[in-house]
Amino acid sequence: MGIRGEKGCQGLEGPQGERGYQGPTGPTGPTGPNIALAGAQYSWDFPPEQTERIINHGSILKFNNVKTTGDPVITYDLVNGIFSINKIGKYMIMLKICVSQSQENYYSALEYVLNSESFTKNEIFLDNSRPVIYNFTDIINVTSEFSEFKIINSGDSFLLNDKMFNVSTVTFWGII
Repeated sequence: MGIRGEKGCQGLEGPQGERGYQGPTGPTGPTGPNIALAGAQYSWDFPPEQTERIINHGSILKFNNVKTTGDPVITYDLVNGIFSINKIGKYMIMLKICVSQSQENYYSALEYVLNSESFTKNEIFLDNSRPVIYNFTDIINVTSEFSEFKIINSGDSFLLNDKMFNVSTVTFWGII
């Protein structure tokens, strides 16, 4: 036998084989979270003849008009000014308030209280020369059902605008 020669070039690739049968369907995955959107809106309205509109230090803002009920997720006690947030979730709170002047100083604050714990203060710097409309947007994380929420004036006493019918509005949007 003689010397072996060099290796030759690779030949052409052959045709693709037949496609196999489809395998069995896998198990169903876990169900994703069930999400819903909840909303509510309340306003604080005054008749034009009611000109005394003072918010004293320590008082709860008490809205007197239900624009859109959030029942059963968000309910409101018109007498006590306390909201009940009945589902766990994240809630965006938008507060508009029109203030005219301070009774004492030029500073006040609106404090959000959830289940007796303060978690944010929205500061108001008052200008006695003209009314100011403040808009605050905050997010709260409600971790237990049937939570109580309220807005308290934790700063100096102040007056609400005496020319406007609607002096304050609070809106809730919740992803539950």
